[in-house]
Amino acid sequence: MQRYLTLILGAALSPVVVLAATPARAGSLNFSISPFTGSNAEVDIWLSDLDDGGVQFDFRVDESVNLADLRGIFFDINDSSLVSGLNVTANINPFSDLDDDNFYSLTSRDVYTSSAGDLIKADKAALNGLKADGFNLALEIGSQGLKGGKDDFQGTSFIVKHATQALSLENFAGQEFGVRMQSVGANRQGSTKMYTQSPTAVPTPIPTPAPTPQPKEVPEPSVVLGLMAVGAAFERTRRRQLG
Repeated sequence: MQRYLTLILGAALSPVVVLAATPARAGSLNFSISPFTGSNAEVDIWLSDLDDGGVQFDFRVDESVNLADLRGIFFDINDSSLVSGLNVTANINPFSDLDDDNFYSLTSRDVYTSSAGDLIKADKAALNGLKADGFNLALEIGSQGLKGGKDDFQGTSFIVKHATQALSLENFAGQEFGVRMQSVGANRQGSTKMYTQSPTAVPTPIPTPAPTPQPKEVPEPSVVLGLMAVGAAFERTRRRQLG
């Protein structure tokens, strides 16, 4: 009995500290791109830092503005010397509400790069008429025509990395972006060319907060004193019995 009470008192008086940590959240840039010529449409763009030194690019047609088929994506990087070491790979569909049939997964044949920044075409997907110098990267999405709905893409996602150094949102902030779309509108007869500049301000990632000690609840003093009194009484009784 005495041993049992001692264990109870020890547990009641010894604080238990629980440390909890929240992982850091990567930064992201979110913006939209609209036409500089052609049918009314809009594409939403997300750029996200990845822990492994890559940047994820997500493009999604805003169907609430107009339905359209993505055909080409164009953009710059802030340091053209990095272009030769860039690697662009397909990402899985990040849009839970977009059917996989309408999501385009890039292949190596779809990617074009130029350190000179003179790209205005990605094979048959062209964005000429906007700027003479073009872009550092151009990506073709699908091919000409809807192919009975088999080539009708409203979203794509890919990851950009460099062979020898980590990339971040800083490399693509304040840069020029272009999008080429065809089969625009309810009748799917329209066409559009789009242009914008990504935001220049890069959000600071939220750091991992310091662990917060969370002591285990300690019983009220009256409870502890009551347990001690019971223990003392038991000890006196045991001594009388032994005497």
